[in-house]
Amino acid sequence: MNAEAETIPRPSPLVRNLILGLPVGLIVTTVIAMFAYFRDEEQDRARSSRPASRQPVDRTELETHVQMLGGTIGERHAGRPDRMRVAANYIESTLGPANFGYKTERRTVTVDGVEVTNIVLELTGTSSARWGEIVVVGAHVDAVAGSAGAAANGSGVAAVMNLAQSFAGSSHERTLRFVFFGNGAVPWAGTAASGSVVYATDCAKRGEQVVAMVELGQLGVFPAKDLAAPLGGGEIVVSGDGAGGALADDMVRWFQESSTLSCRKDAGGGVSDWKAFAGAGFAAVRIASGRELAAGEKDGPETVDYGRLTQAAQAVEGYLRGVVNPGASGAR
Repeated sequence: MNAEAETIPRPSPLVRNLILGLPVGLIVTTVIAMFAYFRDEEQDRARSSRPASRQPVDRTELETHVQMLGGTIGERHAGRPDRMRVAANYIESTLGPANFGYKTERRTVTVDGVEVTNIVLELTGTSSARWGEIVVVGAHVDAVAGSAGAAANGSGVAAVMNLAQSFAGSSHERTLRFVFFGNGAVPWAGTAASGSVVYATDCAKRGEQVVAMVELGQLGVFPAKDLAAPLGGGEIVVSGDGAGGALADDMVRWFQESSTLSCRKDAGGGVSDWKAFAGAGFAAVRIASGRELAAGEKDGPETVDYGRLTQAAQAVEGYLRGVVNPGASGAR
């Protein structure tokens, strides 16, 4: 056996190096493969969170959103949670990572046995001195029972959605949040089960510095142009008092300077989302048309004046760009 063993040829230096280097090579190859895998995963995540494009505020987009909310989905409120979930899914899928890059956050709580859902999208401010200053733009998603809710408040929600599309991926000094509130219509408006009350209360508890809250109310049905000015009704009404009084004055001036829509200010009666923020100590206003829908009045997509809805949303867009960049605008 010893003689036979001695006749076995020894491996050459090349073979020995290959044998010794094989484990090291496997380790290196594995590390490289893992790096490439996670790099590709990170790139995929980056691509999925990158907005495909920004969508300017325009009639086609607004009409699409109103048609979905007030036509396809229709009546939606806490008594129809299935419809509210469909509306929430539509908002999130439209504005989320695959389309406009927003990381959507759905916050659901139960108050007095009523489910309350708010959807929050945020563009964090880039200024080290101002990123903690927050501008909230919101609208309530629900409608009153028995109504399709195209104008009230599908038009307001459509405007907030289109505004979010137009700001997608942009940078601003202040933080900009788009919030879609649940339970903003009667009988929940102004109660503890209202989404805006829940959210404004949370902002106050967290000590957040909300410098402006802009609610977009019913913007679908307007008074006749030839009647608005003589009657003093105005096509657009900006509601705000207290801390929001100066904000309302500023917005009225903006409409008068940049839009052909007649505009006036009032103190705002009744209950509404902006009042939840005003009650929490924040400057807040509501923008709505000068004609409210009467109880029981038909509210389908065909009732909406898309031309003036577009004008109103475009004016709000211009105003907001100054509010979130006060250093650049020099005025706000």
